Parts: sequence; structure tokens; C-alpha cells
Amino acid sequence: MIQSFSDEYETQECINDPVTPMEPGRILVSGNECDLVSKGQTYYRSGVGQLLHMMRWSRPEIQNLVRELSRHFQGAVDGHVNAMHRVMQYVISTPNRGLTVKPNRV
Repeated sequence: MIQSFSDEYETQECINDPVTPMEPGRILVSGNECDLVSKGQTYYRSGVGQLLHMMRWSRPEIQNLVRELSRHFQGAVDGHVNAMHRVMQYVISTPNRGLTVKPNRV
């Protein structure tokens, strides 16, 4: 899934290795006037959907921000897409963090 973030989404050109999933002190606000077109909304929803899956099963440290991103499914703006890219870049730059399942049975 981490590989799909770098393949399918433009995360490489956004931010260089963020230390936190979100910029400190930044708040996501709903947008009305400059909403994304339907193609952009589909792009945003698929990215947040993958982040929701990752948040639930392996990366609990991104839970708060992904929850905030998922609240803006209907009226996403460019700032929301940039925040999604930052979370994806954070996940890509920290691949060894998170929960792992290591069963000890043969």
C-alpha cells in the first residue's frame, strides 16, 4: 500500500520527508467556493479511503488527521488534497513505524 502512494499520487513533489503527518497549528476548513471538480473529488476520496484502511490496521498515529480528512468528502478543496499528500509522504518516509503482525505459530 505504501508503494501505491508513491505510484498513484503526486506525493514526491509536495513535501520532502515530513516529521509529522500534519503541519503544526494548521486547521482544515470546509470549502464552498472553490471545490474540486468531480475527477478531483474521486482522486481525493480514493486516497483518503486508502489512508482510512492503513489507519485502522497498521498506522494508528495518523488517525486524527485521517479522521479530519474524511470529514471533508463532500466539499474538498486544494488544501485538503495537499494535507492528504503530506500524510502519504509521511507514511512513505516512515515505512518501519506502525503495527506489525508477527505470529509465532508454525
